[in-house]
Amino acid sequence: MLKYSGYKKVMELKVAGVNQHNVIKKTGFTKYAVRKIWDMTEDEFLSSGKFTYEQMGEFKEDIMSLLTAYSTIRNMTILDRLREKYPNKEISHGTFYRYMVKLREHEGFVKNGERVLAARDELPPGYEAQADMGQTKLRDMYGGEVKVFFFCMVLSFSRMKFVYFSAEPFTTNHFLYAHEKVFKYFGGRPEIIMYDQDRLMVVNENAGNIMYTKAFDEYRERAEFKVFLCRKADPDTKGRVENLVKYIKTSFLDSREYTGIDSLNSACLA
Repeated sequence: MLKYSGYKKVMELKVAGVNQHNVIKKTGFTKYAVRKIWDMTEDEFLSSGKFTYEQMGEFKEDIMSLLTAYSTIRNMTILDRLREKYPNKEISHGTFYRYMVKLREHEGFVKNGERVLAARDELPPGYEAQADMGQTKLRDMYGGEVKVFFFCMVLSFSRMKFVYFSAEPFTTNHFLYAHEKVFKYFGGRPEIIMYDQDRLMVVNENAGNIMYTKAFDEYRERAEFKVFLCRKADPDTKGRVENLVKYIKTSFLDSREYTGIDSLNSACLA
């Protein structure tokens, strides 16, 4: 496929009345390339392949709108927003990041960050999952703040992830409903799930003996999985899900306008 500048050159010659044979001779492009784009509209060409660096300017208005409203927004978050808004347009990581470096420098939005990497031990497939909950605030279209709550789980071997958002704080029954959603999404359940010691699951701990809530205790026996309880926010034992919580708050939800809990869950699934 020709670059956008090549497409424009072919179209200019076509509009001037030059036939395909002479366009090929004048441009040096292959017969296949010219014939492929000959009857394409500009929109069809732009949606037919990956965007080149020179085409990224089409997204400048969207990008600047996000940078202006959220000066600390991460590049990955901007790319996610563009892919959500333009699902039929293929934007490569490399082209996008090269464009963002130049754009940030030119517009004065230079942002330095340090990526944190954590060592991970490998576990057998299907053996372990890590679960956690979190909450944060989003802005709605009127500028008000809306609190959202979420339950998330990640499989320790494959790193497969699932997130379920709620407009209300989780009750034990809602917490168990989220488990049904995640097991359906995963296509099964792991042998053991790691959690923080939360009131939705645990009534009390007496000399190391855990007393679960009646509803959770019945559910775990029926679903046949074991429970491992950790200290809260413990990256040494459940760093995978801690990283997922961080991603949800600082990337997926960062700079996102709240338009309803159903649309939030749909966007996360997508």
